[in-house]
Amino acid sequence: MVSNKKSVLKNHEEQQAKLREKIIIRFGKGFLAKEVLFLMLLAVMIPGFIELSFSEDIQLGVNLVLCLIMMLYYHIQFYETKKTSVGAGLGSVIAYAICLPIYVKNPIMFLFLIPVMLFVTFLYKKIESRISKMWSIAFVVIFTGGCTPLFIWFSKWSVQFITDNISKSYFFFQIIMWFVLLKTFIGYKKELDIKYKGIFN
Repeated sequence: MVSNKKSVLKNHEEQQAKLREKIIIRFGKGFLAKEVLFLMLLAVMIPGFIELSFSEDIQLGVNLVLCLIMMLYYHIQFYETKKTSVGAGLGSVIAYAICLPIYVKNPIMFLFLIPVMLFVTFLYKKIESRISKMWSIAFVVIFTGGCTPLFIWFSKWSVQFITDNISKSYFFFQIIMWFVLLKTFIGYKKELDIKYKGIFN
């Protein structure tokens, strides 16, 4: 029974990991949709034509409200499935999204973050099968922590290139990000309703 329980738990974790990867890939592809590309084009153009002013507090407040709305939607729509491998990984995507407005203060930081995140993900997948999960996570945490001084330096250095218009466009991009995430969840919910019709409703 103990060995069977370990096998079930391992399978559950693997399914959650696959789900997170699937949702993240779909989330990324969502930015390539025509309407989203159009919205991003508007986000770049609007600040140059209209006088707008958004303080950091306003930007963070708007993001937190949108995050709460997303969490509420997740709780209501995926209530029956969120404790299963079918829907358990979705909540983590919301956590990733809220880290963007809190920790990434300007868009130039993506030039630093994206390569690091891709490398860490690749590294984790390579070493996970060779050593225990705990040591894999510890290694990634240590590596990421070692990048922190470079992250702080790059953040301070890149501020000089950020204009008011870029800052406003970035705020609009954050709002678009929540729209894409909501669209991703709605699409995934429709798939679940079709695939598991009669099971979770």
